[in-house]
Amino acid sequence: MQHIFSLERGIASIFSQYASVRDFFDILIVTLLAYAILVLLKKTKSIPILFGVLLLVAVYGISIGFDLRVTERVFSSLFGAVVIICAILFQKELRRFLALIGIFGIQKKALPPSEQALRILINTVQNLARTHTGAIFVLAGSENIDRFLEGGHTLNGKLSEALLLSIFNTATPGHDGAVIIDEDKVKKFAVHLPLAESIETAKKYGTRHRAALGLSEATDALCIVISEERGSISIAYDKKMTVMGTEKEFEDAMRAFLKKRKSFSQFSQLTTFAKEQIPLILAALALAMVAWGVVSLQGTLFVQKKYVIPIEFKNLPEHLTITEFTPEEAIVTYSGRESIFSPVNEDALRVVIDVKTIKRKAGWRNLLIEKNEVPEIPGATIIKIEPEIMKAHLADLPQ
Repeated sequence: MQHIFSLERGIASIFSQYASVRDFFDILIVTLLAYAILVLLKKTKSIPILFGVLLLVAVYGISIGFDLRVTERVFSSLFGAVVIICAILFQKELRRFLALIGIFGIQKKALPPSEQALRILINTVQNLARTHTGAIFVLAGSENIDRFLEGGHTLNGKLSEALLLSIFNTATPGHDGAVIIDEDKVKKFAVHLPLAESIETAKKYGTRHRAALGLSEATDALCIVISEERGSISIAYDKKMTVMGTEKEFEDAMRAFLKKRKSFSQFSQLTTFAKEQIPLILAALALAMVAWGVVSLQGTLFVQKKYVIPIEFKNLPEHLTITEFTPEEAIVTYSGRESIFSPVNEDALRVVIDVKTIKRKAGWRNLLIEKNEVPEIPGATIIKIEPEIMKAHLADLPQ
């Protein structure tokens, strides 16, 4: 017997350890998901939406904790509609979220230019600005931009000032589009970018600036725009268009972008990246812990569950048979933690009435349904049996 108890304790210990590991991975996965969502909301300036969602979740959690059944039922019904509405309203954000997940995939990402290529690009942009030559240059960020690009010609030529000046020569057919720069190469030229949809933007900027701003709204790419009317240099990044006051300001903005770009792509600067992301990581961990706590609390709350269970009989006297009985099912109410009802197979439940003590005489009989005749659910208590008394018609078997 002692060996049996030791075995049971060992199994319980293993199960407890497994449950701890399972909870750890559960929280880890939710934390990563919450972190990705927070990064997306931060980039799309949608953090206020998060607070609104958290408020609704808090009210729903309170309704569960204090057993506010009407509120819980209303929120449970509304959540499905809210998810559909959010999916419609935030299509762009959801697509960007999926693209953000793709950052860690196997698809090749654009690389930032080297110091030499950056110098060439800065000199070329400044020369084009002095001659009032319109142009757009695109430097990809951490997100893939290929699905936002239309048309254009693949070049993959080595970056040089002569090449860039020849592309934006007004006598050439490809000067109206954008140039995509990947590391030290001109990847494509004469590319069409998505236009910004804002009416205010359409009134304020021309087509070239709207195209640059449109790509910066959809991705984290940086677009350099040169105005042929004013000869000014502007940078479109993170949904904002900024006009560079001086050449020094333009160069500083370029280097700041590349520094941020490299800090994301190089694991050698992981410490700097981690420091910048600690608030988001802690917030994601807090959200994951709250979600885990709510789910765990819900599993430990005591609830009442009703089951409609068929009625059967046993130990019927040999000379009698039951020809009819009413009702044919009993409604049994159980009380217990919600988690213990999840594995219950309703189809296997049966109320089995023992009729061995019944009088050996045909006719209608009132039969009391005892608690010991109702199926047990481990950890649950039987609260109510409806009806407590049923009727059965007994008939003599033919000799």
